Amino acid sequence: MEYEQDAAVAFTYFSPDGEEGFPGNLEVKVTYRLTDKNELILKYEGKADRDTVLNMTNHTYFNLSGSVKDSIAEHLLTLPSSRYLELDDESLPTGRELEAGGTVFDFRQGRKLKDGIFSDHEQIKIAGGGYDHPFLLDEGKQMVLYEEKSGRLLKAETDQPAVIIYTSNSMGDDIVLQEGKTAQKHMAVCLETQVPPDAVHHDSFPPIILKKGDKYHAETKWTFSVK
Repeated sequence: MEYEQDAAVAFTYFSPDGEEGFPGNLEVKVTYRLTDKNELILKYEGKADRDTVLNMTNHTYFNLSGSVKDSIAEHLLTLPSSRYLELDDESLPTGRELEAGGTVFDFRQGRKLKDGIFSDHEQIKIAGGGYDHPFLLDEGKQMVLYEEKSGRLLKAETDQPAVIIYTSNSMGDDIVLQEGKTAQKHMAVCLETQVPPDAVHHDSFPPIILKKGDKYHAETKWTFSVK
């Protein structure tokens, strides 16, 4: 479907000084813009009156099959990343970068998500039987998610340094989907573009401290098509 002009909606939130233990009065804004090129552009903005921590992302779940019966195991993901971050037993990054090559974490030439979901790799076990890992992105390259049966294709671009691939490893039947059907494990996948989590504890990660008076900005674009 094409649109004659862009349509957009913006959401704002004010977080008062001390809320959830974070310093500073923080104002954030997220704008969702839909273009006539089937693009959904997510723009994040923020500012605070004290130095604070800010690392915004989006947790949309995708299942390109269009079915509430099929898992995302057969989705093909192409990801421009040669390194991912090791997780500890609490699923937090240890700070150690691991080489993806030769493992189920290498998506550079395209790989079905089932390769990891059904893997006995120790990092897959730690994440609960699937992916929940930050991947460090090669600058300026697209992520591509494809579902062959439907032909639906999602391309993602971002100015952020990493993406967390999450394959709904803990999704359960307490979530009701369309037509009254309940969710199951591995029913959807998230592409969470951001600075790697827990960056305040790892000097090697990009900084997530928003300085007083500075402006926070991040942007991600999703483009949808049929192949």
